[in-house]
Amino acid sequence: MNEGNEVKRTVEQVMRGGKIVPMRELRKGDRFTYRGKEWDATTDASWCESHECWEVNARGPV
Repeated sequence: MNEGNEVKRTVEQVMRGGKIVPMRELRKGDRFTYRGKEWDATTDASWCESHECWEVNARGPV
């Protein structure tokens, strides 16, 4: 099993107010799960959809 694919599936689903939203719709302050931890998105997500980018731009865990 490719770990990268597992990570990408996890990061692409983001909880916002009890709803799951696509990664590309992330906004500042949203939180997402990455490698089993919850993280807080600190940048505008409109330009950044890949899990590699969010690994760099995440500031967490929260």
